[in-house]
Amino acid sequence: MKNQFLFLILYLCANTLFGQIDKYETKGNYMIKADGTLFLETSDADISILGSDRKDVLIEVFRKVKIKSNQEERFSVVIKEDKGNIRLSEVISYKKKRKNNWVSYKDMDYRITIQAPYSTQLHIISEDGDIVMENMQGKLYTKIEDGDINIKGCEFEHLEIYTEDGDVKMTGNITELTEIYAEDGRVDLDQVSGRLKATLEDGNLNLHHGILRSIDISSTDGNVQLRTALTGDGDYKIVNQDGDIMMELLDGDATFTLKHQDGNVRTSGDFQIKEERNNKMVVTTKNASNVKVSMSTQDGDITLKN
Repeated sequence: MKNQFLFLILYLCANTLFGQIDKYETKGNYMIKADGTLFLETSDADISILGSDRKDVLIEVFRKVKIKSNQEERFSVVIKEDKGNIRLSEVISYKKKRKNNWVSYKDMDYRITIQAPYSTQLHIISEDGDIVMENMQGKLYTKIEDGDINIKGCEFEHLEIYTEDGDVKMTGNITELTEIYAEDGRVDLDQVSGRLKATLEDGNLNLHHGILRSIDISSTDGNVQLRTALTGDGDYKIVNQDGDIMMELLDGDATFTLKHQDGNVRTSGDFQIKEERNNKMVVTTKNASNVKVSMSTQDGDITLKN
């Protein structure tokens, strides 16, 4: 009994020394110019952004976390108005309690909720949190590690996304330039015009509707599926190593060069075969044009239809 009582005392002391629940909240309105940029740099926050016809930016931050540590954590968020832009960043410091440093987070609830003008430009760097945005316009740059990105009803001139393990889903329109750099996640795009550039490793790319004047896609193991019209005489190139390539031509005329090694090539619709070898096929639409499209894969299949 005496030993059990001593163990209980030690356990309670350990939780007092090494366990803490931290809660942080802030809320405020900030001025931004019409085409100003909102810069966000966070670690684990789930970010929600809603566009509206308002003139200022409303930012709410809530963070509640249980920490097991031999250090005392001090957390805050700094929000600054900077020449018509807004910058949000985290400040985390530790007060050492014991000789060896270690920190463990548990049961974290960390949210940043933003209401901003439609035309606000977005520049977001995040680690593990998810990002949701709705009704935004202008330009979006985001770099994220493990979180998902869900874009609803937005219209961007320029979209640039770097992601590692998270998924990207967008409903809306991109009018000028789309740049995607993804490792393991799935990228699902709604409507894309202009230029499309993507570098993928294990993830899949799916474009539901495009009107593209250039394509530059490089993929390792994922599948690439495009439903698009081709406009102009830009460069159209898709290179996939082990994954499949599927293109449905919605409009436009072109000459397609299809190269493969171990996979198969399939065409369906109104195409004319100009050249066919073991590992290469050249086909054109009924009305040939100067537009040239190159697709190549090693172990995957190529499907072309209109």
